Amino acid sequence: MSQDSQELNEISSLVPPERSRYPFYCPWAVPNPLTHIQDIWKRWRAPPLPPQRTIYINDPARNGGFCHNRISTTKYSIVTFIPRFVYDQFRRYANLFFLLIASLQQIPGVSPTGQFTTAVPLLLVLLATAVKEIIEDWRRHNADSIENGRMIDVFRVGIFQSIPWTKVVVGDIVKVCRGQFFPADLILLSSSEPQGVCYIETSNLDGETNLKIRQPCSVIPQDEQGKGGGQS
Repeated sequence: MSQDSQELNEISSLVPPERSRYPFYCPWAVPNPLTHIQDIWKRWRAPPLPPQRTIYINDPARNGGFCHNRISTTKYSIVTFIPRFVYDQFRRYANLFFLLIASLQQIPGVSPTGQFTTAVPLLLVLLATAVKEIIEDWRRHNADSIENGRMIDVFRVGIFQSIPWTKVVVGDIVKVCRGQFFPADLILLSSSEPQGVCYIETSNLDGETNLKIRQPCSVIPQDEQGKGGGQS
């Protein structure tokens, strides 16, 4: 037996029986019980899987319980503007500091300066910020109105009808032509391109301008693909 093998056997004999499967006693080679506890905690805290959903095609009356297709990127509403604006502004330490100073100046004999030395500049800053927030939120509201007012062809009552994006519901059969935007998350059923594939651009989502290939759903018979009218 070589000298190296003899030294390895001597080292292995010093390792406890529960660790004998490791050739050397290395702290990083032994399972960490804390890691096992963390894995159990993550599995216990993991959100439950969503229940199985059944979607009825072209039958909006039976597809209840889903959210609407209206988008809204506005930050405020008429009801929530004042409380949310005050919370966002005084979450900043600078505004909170000046509010504290302005409050102390209202006590007679505490501050050598006037009562409104800090309060008036603070109110002017908050007023200017409120006007800016209102203008920006109003622009976002107009952009949402334009986006929600786009028209799309949806198959209803035996024909394709042009309806606003906000009227699209789960289960609708939507016809998207070349150059149109998608009104919602869609599943490709058919395309006028060869083999039923289509090419989409996701620049408004991830900034990539290269075209991505999408294939139709595998449950659609192959002989039915590619029969869509027009360049869709």
